[in-house]
Amino acid sequence: YESYFGHYNLIEIPEIESYAANCIWVNETVIIPKGYPTTKQRITNAGYKVIETDVSEFKKLDGGLSCLSLRY
Repeated sequence: YESYFGHYNLIEIPEIESYAANCIWVNETVIIPKGYPTTKQRITNAGYKVIETDVSEFKKLDGGLSCLSLRY
C-alpha cells in the first residue's frame, strides 16, 4: 500500500460516513457530499478548502461525485 500511495495525504473517515469518501478535488478545492461533518472537518484540518454540495437525489441511485463529474 505505502509504495503506491505513500506520497498522497491519507485522510481516514468513519465507516458511518463512507459515502463521503466519494469526493473530488478540483482547482485546489475538495468537493464533498453535504451532510458528513466529520469528513468535512478532517479534510479541512488537513489544509484543504471544502465545498459541500447536495447530492441526496443521486445518492438514492448510488451515484457519487466522481461518477457525476466530467473532468478534462
